Amino acid sequence: MELDELSGRIAEIQSRDERHRVSVVTAGLSLMLVLVIWAIWYFQNNPEQIPAPQTKVSTSR
Repeated sequence: MELDELSGRIAEIQSRDERHRVSVVTAGLSLMLVLVIWAIWYFQNNPEQIPAPQTKVSTSR
């Protein structure tokens, strides 16, 4: 293999890896957005599911 051919293959693999990373990040962000929207919708429609805040004060020293 010549050096030019090898560097061309390396550049092709790197650009493919970059596109894969971008698509993985996009999929992860889309999934998080869907989960946040679902959680907001769910807790607005089921307010009794929200846990009550803890009001007990800890006295440990």
